Amino acid sequence: MKAWRISLIVLALICLSALTAFSQQQQPGDEELKVRIFDALVMDHGLQGVMPEIVVTKGVVTLSGKLKSEYYRNRIIQVVRKTKGVGDIIDRMEVA
Repeated sequence: MKAWRISLIVLALICLSALTAFSQQQQPGDEELKVRIFDALVMDHGLQGVMPEIVVTKGVVTLSGKLKSEYYRNRIIQVVRKTKGVGDIIDRMEVA
């Protein structure tokens, strides 16, 4: 009976460890998330090379810089929002 309980506890610990590792893989670090966002913005043909400053802190993305039109602001936010791992977005971009 004790062996059965020990086996059950070991199995539970293995499952917990696997779930913890899986959840950590799901949330990219800030630098990785910044690279994902940068790549997504570069690949978006609608932005034509427009790139805001990107700062990521604990999954919160802060975007800043001067843009030529409101279209770019909206498009950048749309692309960033679709990037996996992004939490909140702080928009500090200015349209000149």
